[in-house]
Amino acid sequence: MVCQLNTNDMREPQISPDGQWVSFDNSNLDLYLARLEENSSQVSLIASRGYASHWWIHPSTAETYLIFADDGLWQTTWPPQGRTVMMKIADGSR
Repeated sequence: MVCQLNTNDMREPQISPDGQWVSFDNSNLDLYLARLEENSSQVSLIASRGYASHWWIHPSTAETYLIFADDGLWQTTWPPQGRTVMMKIADGSR
């Protein structure tokens, strides 16, 4: 299967455990979720200022989560005020 996403600014792609989705950020640190299906153009903005996404399956419920960091990367004070976000994903939506 070939899937082409129309973005030249894709960074840190992470494929979902079921192989149907990819999360990625761009140079503005916007976090996206895209369907990995031939001829699909489904791309959704998940979070503004989100980056370093990773997939996680809850061991008891088998629910799928996307875990990522938010805007703390750009802060110059210590400790940074960013946070880790855990977002439940259902059929490619939150």
